[in-house]
Amino acid sequence: PLYGHVHMAKTAGSYLNGALALNYERVCGHKGYSYDAVQANRRFWGNPAPNDTLGQSFPGYSRLRVPFEVMDEIGYEDCDFVSQERDWGWWKRFASWNVSVELHLPCRDPIDHLLSQCNFLGVTFNCQGDLVP
Repeated sequence: PLYGHVHMAKTAGSYLNGALALNYERVCGHKGYSYDAVQANRRFWGNPAPNDTLGQSFPGYSRLRVPFEVMDEIGYEDCDFVSQERDWGWWKRFASWNVSVELHLPCRDPIDHLLSQCNFLGVTFNCQGDLVP
C-alpha cells in the first residue's frame, strides 16, 4: 500500500516527515525526501539559509522544504510514504493507481494543539483579572 500523511498544521507533521525521511527509504514529502535527507540536513546544519539548488531556483525553499511543483515533477511512483500539505482533494490523484492508499493524520493532545495553533496565529491570552465575566 501507499501510506499518506495528511499534514495538518501544528500536529508535528514536519518533524514526522523529516524523521521518517532520515531513517527510512522511499519517503517523499514537502519537508524532505529520503533519497537526499542526510545531505540536506548536513547542509542545513552548516548553514540554515537555503543554499542548495532548490533554494536558488525557488526562494524560500530548499531540499528540506520542497516546492509542490517540484514534488509533482519528481512524481510519487517510487514512494511508499507521502507527506503532503495540500487539501484533501489532492489525494484523489491516486484513485487510478493500482494500489491501496492508507491515509494517516497524527493526533496531538487537544489543548496542546489548540495552544500551538493560537501561538502560530499570533493569538495572545491575557490571564489578568477575571476569566469569566
